[in-house]
Amino acid sequence: MNADKTKLAISLSFQKLLEEKPFQKITISDISQGCGISRMTFYYHFSDIYTLLDWIFTNDISTSFTKAAKEECWQDGIGVLLNSILQRRKMLVNVLHSTGRDQVVALFDRNLEHIIYNYVKQEAKGRRIEEDDLIFITHFYKYAFNGTILDWIDRGFPVSAEELRKDLEILMNNNINDDINDFLDARTRK
Repeated sequence: MNADKTKLAISLSFQKLLEEKPFQKITISDISQGCGISRMTFYYHFSDIYTLLDWIFTNDISTSFTKAAKEECWQDGIGVLLNSILQRRKMLVNVLHSTGRDQVVALFDRNLEHIIYNYVKQEAKGRRIEEDDLIFITHFYKYAFNGTILDWIDRGFPVSAEELRKDLEILMNNNINDDINDFLDARTRK
């Protein structure tokens, strides 16, 4: 088996185990047995379970975020993201409720920032707003979205992905434009 196929087999074994039991209860032996390789083969490809988790996020889950970021409007991008989360709900819940939580938060941060920045930049088009101000607005909404989405996951998905997307849209649609105007007004008064 070539290296890419072996990594994929290890990844799928790990993801299957995450559907069945908590992150902290999964061992390298469990993963190796699940895909029919030796522990040494695992260590040839990954130094530990956290490296594997990072690889999954980078190569599998980030693909969904990349697709979301390419959507024409941010609402569609967030919809793609939320549906991707639902497809991996058990895995993400198990990782979030373990020592892997920081990796999920960092993944969401990186990718939400890209989606939101594109929208903020689009809304600011034709106006003379400083890049630092655009970044500040982006970070504010990124953290608000990240916290809201993580809370949605932590609470067991109490509303549908579509309902959450619509609620986020309500908050975002008018506020971003107002925030840009407020920054422009504040900077011209200096």
